[in-house]
Amino acid sequence: MYMTDLPKITPYLEKMIVGFEFGGVAGQQLMNVLMQLTKQINLPYYYAAQWFEDLFLTYHQTRRAYHNVAHLHNFLQLVDVYEKYLMRPDLFRWAILYHDYIYEIDNRDNEALSAAKAKSVLKPYLKSYEIAYIQTLILATQEHTLPTRADLLHLEPVIIDILLHDLPFFLDFDMAILASPKEIYHQYTQNLLLEYTTIYPLEIYRKGRQLVLEDFLTRKHLYYSPLQAELQSLAWWNMRREIDMIQWNVS
Repeated sequence: MYMTDLPKITPYLEKMIVGFEFGGVAGQQLMNVLMQLTKQINLPYYYAAQWFEDLFLTYHQTRRAYHNVAHLHNFLQLVDVYEKYLMRPDLFRWAILYHDYIYEIDNRDNEALSAAKAKSVLKPYLKSYEIAYIQTLILATQEHTLPTRADLLHLEPVIIDILLHDLPFFLDFDMAILASPKEIYHQYTQNLLLEYTTIYPLEIYRKGRQLVLEDFLTRKHLYYSPLQAELQSLAWWNMRREIDMIQWNVS
């Protein structure tokens, strides 16, 4: 696959949506994508409709101010743009649908539980290495670091090169909101704050958020795909500005 004609991501970052109020638009897209995917695995419509209801109700919970169907929408939109650069866009989309299925703010096992959910749902319909692909993508979002080939040697050989190719895009699309335009980024930070302050005091959240941002800023790589340079520069300014606002006690 040649990456020389890779389109710039900035125009698509400008189209990102953030907020619970976009549930209708994002929900319709979720249904369309799920119907396409379930058709590929020959799942009867009756069961596909049940899967949609489960996914939509899970991601559309009011406590999910950011990690909701709007986040899935942004993720899926980027796949539509860069689909021809992915080796398994079908499995990539399955991983998106389940990557935040379990989302409890004070739980460090969210990714493992979400990966387990994906496996339990899809195991009857996909090959074992396809399930491994989906689970590996989901698990990689826990630390947002790219595994090496050595880290993947326990998997079936047929899927390793495919994963090494697609994983950078998955991690980058998941974190693309950090590189969004100033207004969208601000809305993202406000919605994230709403999620966390349901269980943490504001000052505790701000201190924790600053630590996370400082960790991101000191990483050698925050992004990994060929879109890395474009995303990195945009995200750096957003995160630096957010740290300043936290220190100045500005919402």
